[in-house]
Amino acid sequence: MNELIKVNIKNENGKLLVGSRDIAIGLEKEHKDVRRKIEDVLTVGEFSEHEFMTSQGNKYKEYLLDKNAFILLVMNYTGYNDFKRAYIKKFDDMEKQLRLNVPQTYPKALRMYADEVERRELAEKEAQKAIREKSWIGSRREATTMATASVKSKEAEKLKVKLDLEMSYATVKKVELETGRKYSWQNLKKYCLSAGLGWNKAFDANYGSVNSYPAEAWKNVYGVEL
Repeated sequence: MNELIKVNIKNENGKLLVGSRDIAIGLEKEHKDVRRKIEDVLTVGEFSEHEFMTSQGNKYKEYLLDKNAFILLVMNYTGYNDFKRAYIKKFDDMEKQLRLNVPQTYPKALRMYADEVERRELAEKEAQKAIREKSWIGSRREATTMATASVKSKEAEKLKVKLDLEMSYATVKKVELETGRKYSWQNLKKYCLSAGLGWNKAFDANYGSVNSYPAEAWKNVYGVEL
C-alpha cells in the first residue's frame, strides 16, 4: 500500500519539513481540522506558519512540521498506519542522505569547499567565454553588414554611372520614336569618326544589336538634345 501514498517532504536549507496540507490529504481530513489539531497538540516553536496562494488567488496559511512534530501529531490519529510508515521512512531516508552529504572530517570539509570554489570558477569562466563569443559574433555580424552595405553602395554607384552613360547615348530608332522624325545613322557615324568619338552597342529586337551614338553627335548633326 505504501507505493500508493504520495509523500511530499521539503528540504528547506537542510531542514526537512512536511506541510499541513499534505498531512490533511494523507489523512483524508479537512485542512482546517488538521491545522486546529496541530494547534491543540503541538506547542509554539514545534511548527512554523507558511502562507500559500490557491489557483483562484486566495491566500491561506498552513503549518510546516519537522519529523518529531509530525510523529507527535499523527500519534493522535488512530489507524492510517501505511501513511505514517511512508512518511517516517521518507524522513529517515532523507536524513540519511543529508548526513552523507555533510563532511565528517576537517580535510573532507576543505575538499568539499575547494570543489565548490572550483565549480564556481569554472562556471564563471564558461559565462565569460559565452559573453566574449557573443560579442565576437555581434562584431562579425556588424562587420559583415557594413561590408555588404559597402558592396551594395559600390554596385549602386556603378549602376548610376552606367545609367548616366546610357542616357548620353541613343540609337536612331529610339530618337525616331521620341521625335517622330527620320534620321540617317550614316551621318552620325561620319561625325563620330571625324570628331574622334566612339559609339556603343545597344540591343535591338530586330537586328540583335545596333549602334548607339553619343549626345554630342546628335546635337551637332541634327540639333537633338538627349
